[in-house]
Amino acid sequence: MVALVSVMAGCGGGDNAVAPVVQTTTENTTLNPVLDFYINRTMFTDTDPPSLWGYGVDGIGTFTDGHTGSETGTSGGRPYQNFFKLLYNFNIVALQGSTVKSAYFQVYLNSVGGTDSPQNAVLENIFYGNTDSFPPTPRSYDNEFGGNIVTPAISDSISVSATGWKSFDVTAKLQADINAGRSNSQFRLSHENDASLLNYSCNWNMADNVSNKPQLVVTYTK
Repeated sequence: MVALVSVMAGCGGGDNAVAPVVQTTTENTTLNPVLDFYINRTMFTDTDPPSLWGYGVDGIGTFTDGHTGSETGTSGGRPYQNFFKLLYNFNIVALQGSTVKSAYFQVYLNSVGGTDSPQNAVLENIFYGNTDSFPPTPRSYDNEFGGNIVTPAISDSISVSATGWKSFDVTAKLQADINAGRSNSQFRLSHENDASLLNYSCNWNMADNVSNKPQLVVTYTK
């Protein structure tokens, strides 16, 4: 970032002096996650309300791809639903003190499968701490799956019927993280209607993939 300072002095100085004019340039940066990982929840669906069976969690964070979506099946004669989400953690220390002009979270959908059409993808604004790692131990899987929500909400709802880059406007979310003095900005990728009992899977490139990594594309001044 370059700051240009122009000083204009009035005749005779004193009260006629003009205050310095500071001009800032607009900068662009693209960040990749320092960590991304998955969590999925399994619910038995033969009770009202459905009962939690358990969670599946990522204890490594180095997978090259991950998936979101919904899957139904039976175990021991009991019907269940799995629902899969992905979490992304960006280090934003370099953006502290910035004014965000625009910010987009972009993630590459490399395949779509299942017997049903996938529900639209949604991105949740979460924060679980100023860390480049996983949430602190002992990990709260309830919060990883559905909690840790902070404001403002991310309003985009994206169709995932075709592969390619998917982009979410996260300008207000990123500015809020900066204003709060957070060193990390975190997101959770999910789908609408997580209790719909449909069968679909969206496979996404993760940070450890060699190409088309998730990214935070930011235009800002500082």
